[in-house]
Amino acid sequence: MKWKIGIVSVIITAIVVYNLPYFREIRFFNKVEEAHNLVMCDRYISKYPDGKHLDDVMYIRIQILEHNMPSVTEYLEKFPSGKHVTEVNALCDILWDKEIERYNKRDKGNESKAAVKYMSEMLQYMKKHRINSILVDVNSTLKLKDYNEYDTDVRKLLEILNKDKISIADGMISLKSNFTSTDNTTLMDILISGVQKSINKIFSPNFITVVSFSDNKDRMPHLMFNYTITSQEISNGKVIIPHIWKYTNESGVTLNYLMGISVEFQAHFSIPESSTVFDYIEKSEPSDNINDVKNIRDGYRQMTQICFALFSNKMSKNLGLEETYFQGNDED
Repeated sequence: MKWKIGIVSVIITAIVVYNLPYFREIRFFNKVEEAHNLVMCDRYISKYPDGKHLDDVMYIRIQILEHNMPSVTEYLEKFPSGKHVTEVNALCDILWDKEIERYNKRDKGNESKAAVKYMSEMLQYMKKHRINSILVDVNSTLKLKDYNEYDTDVRKLLEILNKDKISIADGMISLKSNFTSTDNTTLMDILISGVQKSINKIFSPNFITVVSFSDNKDRMPHLMFNYTITSQEISNGKVIIPHIWKYTNESGVTLNYLMGISVEFQAHFSIPESSTVFDYIEKSEPSDNINDVKNIRDGYRQMTQICFALFSNKMSKNLGLEETYFQGNDED
């Protein structure tokens, strides 16, 4: 009887030891090594975010992805003195040198010297500090005027030139009352998307990412966008004339008049630890690419978003990047 109890005790002990977290993790890691695929790596990282073999698993992930800079940067941030840091640093330098060479070989004949200097220094800074993200900030201001705030003589002249049955004064909708500022997050997303797409056309996809938040924001290149939404105007010397839009029905009959809006941008691009900056000023006005307007406020939202898309296009071109909006293909 005692001999049988001893066997049972050994079996129970073996089962307990087998199921200890330490040994379960070892077995899972062995499966990761054997499978050598992203699914198993990601499952391990999710299951054991502080696992004893995380260093090895993240390195396996880098080997599988080959040229994925975010995974390289993530490893170096997590394991600055890791088991594989020498190999990962060497790979990081190879990847950066390849992308920088690609940028340097571009035809920059139509690009401003200030933009080229900024981009070149930014890339060298990012390589040196093992950073592959650019931080974007957006700040907004509203400066709107209603129709009745414009000069009386200007309004009289506009009424004389008006060919519609409804007078401008009677049909004008208040801009201040009906303009609802588009969510700042939506507008930021337009800028981030535009910069990201244009960068992806020059460098390997997602080699450099554009973000609105990061724990490392003080170490990242910074794109600051200050924009002011104003009433759309035509200036003729000392005379300022409001730019008026028509709100029509399906038959083309004018129902109301709207004050147009424009957006004035001030962009400031900087690099930590450097005096090199790139400043860019642009005024953007909505084009005729406004369709399927549901109501007045929706029309103003579309105006604002188109202004941001057009600015993103011009900004990318000015930086020597690629235009990304209104090119007939917005899927790239």
